[in-house]
Order: sequence, then C-alpha cells, then structure tokens
Amino acid sequence: MVARGGGKCVKGALDWAGFAGKLVAIPPFGTEIYTEQEDTDMRAQVFLRIAAVLTLVHAVLHTVGGVFGKADPGAATTAVEAMQANHFMALGAVRTYWEFYRGMGLAVSIFLTIEAVVFWQLASVAREHGRALRPLLATFVVAYVAMAVNSYLYFFFAPVVVELLIAAFIAMAFVSAGKESARVAALR
Repeated sequence: MVARGGGKCVKGALDWAGFAGKLVAIPPFGTEIYTEQEDTDMRAQVFLRIAAVLTLVHAVLHTVGGVFGKADPGAATTAVEAMQANHFMALGAVRTYWEFYRGMGLAVSIFLTIEAVVFWQLASVAREHGRALRPLLATFVVAYVAMAVNSYLYFFFAPVVVELLIAAFIAMAFVSAGKESARVAALR
C-alpha cells in the first residue's frame, strides 16, 4: 500500500498499530490509501495519455504534410495535376481523384483526432476500470499495427514509426491495466 497526501505518493508513510492481534495501517491525516492495483492502473492512465498525445501529433502532421502539403516539382506535381484535371461522375456527383485523395486524407485526420480524444478519455476511465478496458485496448493495438503495415506497404517510414509507438503505448496500458498484485488477488 502507498499513502498519498497533498498530491504526492509516499511509500511507507504509514504508522502501524496493533488491533486485535493484527497489524493495522493508520495513515497520516489528509492522506488516502490506494492499492498496488490502482498504482498499475495509474500507469495504464499515463500510457494512454502518451498514446493520446502521439495520436494528436500524428493527426496534425498528417494534415499539414499529407493533406495540405505541396507536391514536389516533377513527377509528383504532374500526378497531382492529372488527378485534378480529370472529372468523372461518381454516385451522382462529379468528382476528381484529387477530391477523393484530399477527402480521404481529411477523413484520416479527423479519425486520428477523435482517437486522440478517446485515448485521453479512456485514460481517465483506466484508473478505476482498467481491467474492463483491456478488450478495447487490444482492438486498438491490432488496429495500429495494421495501420503501420499499411503505411509500410503504401506510404513511407515516418507514419510506421509513429503508429508502432502508439501501438506500443496502448499495449503497455493493456498490460498495466491487467496486472494485479498478489496481495490484491489474495483479498478477492
């Protein structure tokens, strides 16, 4: 157990007293006691907050560089001009491949931003209900590994690294959220 007072965690800050033949922890005034389970869930919270920040950075860089970035002169510019020049009918609307490209790029940016918010919100829930979040966290780990493979096959190295980092922090939150100390398990 750890005593926490004034926002700081202090190990061993308990006075021990005998009570009916048992040792009882008496915390200093103004402290709250939490178990090692809550400590591991707090780590899950930190890992999810890091994943949230990485995901938001990924969204911003994707939007600035990928969606609104300028094509390099030469072949890339020629490809963009061809995508913008050719209009066609798609499900009742006249579109270009450039509009599809830009629209899908913005959709990815929107979803990455939403995922960053969701990870931040899940971090708040992880402190109390870490074990219950494990299936959802596992789903996000699989999704980010799949995104990394997709980025490796069709894009370039930078998003692969970021997506694998996000997957790793979510995986660490998954592991931390499922840990339970022997003492806490014995109390169940």
